[in-house]
Amino acid sequence: MVLTVTLVCDSGGNLLSARAHGHAGASVCGRDIVCAAATALLRTTLAVLVREFPDAITAESDGRGDLSFSVEPPLEGSFPALKYAALFLREGIESLAREYPESVLISVSTI
Repeated sequence: MVLTVTLVCDSGGNLLSARAHGHAGASVCGRDIVCAAATALLRTTLAVLVREFPDAITAESDGRGDLSFSVEPPLEGSFPALKYAALFLREGIESLAREYPESVLISVSTI
């Protein structure tokens, strides 16, 4: 089992969307420190973005092991909170992937 995180940013580095799917498999569901760390990063980022852009953030979850959120419609211009969100998530998830390479995959794309 692998936790897969996909981040999409615009050319300015602003976060457009994030999706996490799967289970890290480092331990049983509900006791997995890798999943817990990724969940904390993602949920905190989502909470901050909802506070900063309450009318522009769409989030979905099909239950444990699935969370996605996006900026809808994409905001144009420079938004420090969205840029920081992209950097924060990328660094945090990449750190987990380096420490637990068999449990976490990250994909980052720019559109």
